[in-house]
Amino acid sequence: MSSKWGLALLFGFFPIICTVPLSDKELEDFRAKCHSYSHHSAQTILEGVISTVNNILNINGGWSGWYTQSRCSATCGRGVFTYIRYCNNPTPAYGGRNCHGPSTKYEACKLQPCPVNGGWSGWYTQSRCSATCGRGVITYIRSCNNPTPSYGGHSCNGPSTKYEACKLQPCPVDGGWSSWQNPTQCSVTCGGGLRKRTRTCNHPTPANGGNQCQGRSLQREHCNTNPCPG
Repeated sequence: MSSKWGLALLFGFFPIICTVPLSDKELEDFRAKCHSYSHHSAQTILEGVISTVNNILNINGGWSGWYTQSRCSATCGRGVFTYIRYCNNPTPAYGGRNCHGPSTKYEACKLQPCPVNGGWSGWYTQSRCSATCGRGVITYIRSCNNPTPSYGGHSCNGPSTKYEACKLQPCPVDGGWSSWQNPTQCSVTCGGGLRKRTRTCNHPTPANGGNQCQGRSLQREHCNTNPCPG
C-alpha cells in the first residue's frame, strides 16, 4: 500500500473524529499528528492513525451522584440508609477506564426509640406467714421492671400480688369452763346438809399445750338447815 493510499485512509477517519466533542487544541493536535505521518508508508500511517484515534476516543467512566430508593431499614431505633451511584457520568467507552471506588455506601439512620413492653420480675415476699400458728397467708409481689415499659410500650399483664396459704403447727387451745350443772339434792332433809354442783373444762377442752381451766370444778353449799322435829 502506497503512502498515497495511506493518506486517503488517514483522512477517512475524519468523519469519526468529527462525532467526538474535541477542543480546538485536541483537534489541532490530531491534525498535526496526521501530518507527521504523511511521509511514511501506508502501514505506518494506519497504525499511527489507529493509535491517535484510540487516544482521542477513550472515554473514562465517571460517577453519578449518590441517591437512595429506599427508606431507613428500621421503623424505630437504629437503621441503615443504602445509597447507590452509577458509572454513567459518562459511561466508560472505547477502552476508557471504569469508575474507581464503591458503587454502594451505607449510612446510619436514627429514629425515635422503639416501644419497650414491660416484663415481670420474679415473685418475691418481704413478709413471713401472717400467723404464728395454725393457718396463715404469705403475700408475694412482683414488679413490672424486667424491663420497665417505655416509649409507649405495653405494661405487664396479670396481677402484681398473689397469696399462698401457710400451714404451721396447731395453735395452743386454752381450756374453758362449761356452765354449772344443776345442783344435786340436799344430803339431808333437815338439820343442815350439803348439796353440790359441777362444771367441766370442755368449752373448749385444752389442747396443743393450752392452759387448763382456772378455778374449781365443784361447788358445795349448805341446804335444809332447819332443825329436825323433836
